[in-house]
Amino acid sequence: MSAGFLLSVVGEKLTKRLRITLFNNILRQDGEYFDHWEHATGRIITRLATDAPNIRAAIDQRLADVLQGASAILCGAVVAFYYGPTMAPIGIATVALLISIQATITHILKKRGVIDAKNAEDSSRLAIEAVEEYRTVQYLTKEKYFVKKFDDGMESIHSRNLQRGVLQAFSYALTASYTYFNFAIGYRYGIYLISSNAATPFIIFQVIEAVNSASSSILAFGTYLPEYVRARVSAGLLFQMLKDKPKINSSCDNQKKIELNGDISLNNIHFKYQVSGRHFVLKDFTLRIKRGKTTALVGASGCGKSTIIQLLERFYDPLDGEITYDKNLLKDLNLKHLRSQIALVGQQPVLFNYSIRENIGYGLETINEATSALDVESEKVKPRFF
Repeated sequence: MSAGFLLSVVGEKLTKRLRITLFNNILRQDGEYFDHWEHATGRIITRLATDAPNIRAAIDQRLADVLQGASAILCGAVVAFYYGPTMAPIGIATVALLISIQATITHILKKRGVIDAKNAEDSSRLAIEAVEEYRTVQYLTKEKYFVKKFDDGMESIHSRNLQRGVLQAFSYALTASYTYFNFAIGYRYGIYLISSNAATPFIIFQVIEAVNSASSSILAFGTYLPEYVRARVSAGLLFQMLKDKPKINSSCDNQKKIELNGDISLNNIHFKYQVSGRHFVLKDFTLRIKRGKTTALVGASGCGKSTIIQLLERFYDPLDGEITYDKNLLKDLNLKHLRSQIALVGQQPVLFNYSIRENIGYGLETINEATSALDVESEKVKPRFF
């Protein structure tokens, strides 16, 4: 009981730590990271929402039972060899055979689990995007179309889950029937040893009981196997994401901090999005923005207006050319300090699921000073939930 409790505490702390570490690593990534289809919103949410709990589910009382079972098998093998070195190998051989079969099934389930996880991400991404853009779906009267697409995506997952269930059922049945197989093989071999005067009935009984008493705990392996497979697949996916390092590290704090005057230069900039292949959005682009002046970027959709803003904020780095603020290279500047001095209103403003006060103060170190004047106005109009 105490072992199960301690492992549960470890599992909870590990899950929390994994989620926070992964979330922190995701938020450190640059714009190019999120352009890749493997890092779509649905996939990332799936990783945070399901994979960490899958690891947690494998660290509980069942893991304690498995560890106890492993030590019991070791002790049983020692006792068996002590009483009957001629009889013990057959008992150990059956245990080894069972463990080999279980390991093979585990390997098969792990490989299938990786494929199933990717298939589930696609269906999850479709559902999330359809719900987020529900107005567009309704405008186009495509409700049935998206339901059909989601159903088609889930059909293959359902079929593969049934196949996985058959393999897991076989593994559990093999584990549950192991004791009977071991009795049959052990006593049959024991009769042969007795008839050959190589062992006595007492030794045969001692060895078989020692091996069976120890190996009965193998049942814990069978019940634990599905959770272990899911946890191993999820851990592989999570740790793969944790290995991703941003090309532009916005959390780095050892770069130059300057107070901006407002002179900005883009010199001979070449840039293209990696997902767009060979198409250059900006080619040998040069722009000078002087402080105190208003500059407007005007052009057709897709000509690079938003791209220039993203380069100035250093969500991306140009392939060639350089960007300077007050004659300081952008790559040499502390990004957090730089961005704190730039006010940016995006094309699609987003309100987080918090109060208006918190949404207004997100980009500031303290909210109180920034909203003090707002408090006066709020008293006049008395908005609800401010």
